[in-house]
Amino acid sequence: MPENPLGDRLALVRGKMTQQQFAQRLGVSRNTLVRYEKGDRIPDATFLAQVISEFGIDANWLLLGVGEPPAPKLTPREAALLDNYRNSPAEEQRSLETMCALLAKRGGDEETEAGRNKKAG
Repeated sequence: MPENPLGDRLALVRGKMTQQQFAQRLGVSRNTLVRYEKGDRIPDATFLAQVISEFGIDANWLLLGVGEPPAPKLTPREAALLDNYRNSPAEEQRSLETMCALLAKRGGDEETEAGRNKKAG
């Protein structure tokens, strides 16, 4: 199977959206999108411009693979955590960083208190 970097980048932009959802949002059929992602068909300029505009993607990255891929959008909970961090004094930010690092090291090895409480309830 030949390499298809543009199709791979389109799939990365699509993220967790289904092909159907992504295609509908961009006004193409799912089959057309599948062909773009597989490299069976090259998207036209109108479609590419719409992806760039709709998702705020850097054109150089989408077309040429130059630069950084788009960062995934934050969920509302993630955005709230980031906002809390940014609005905390420097000392509290360091405490949050330490706590997050410790929690990340635990990973999936241990249940969190919230997880235990959820199962008990």
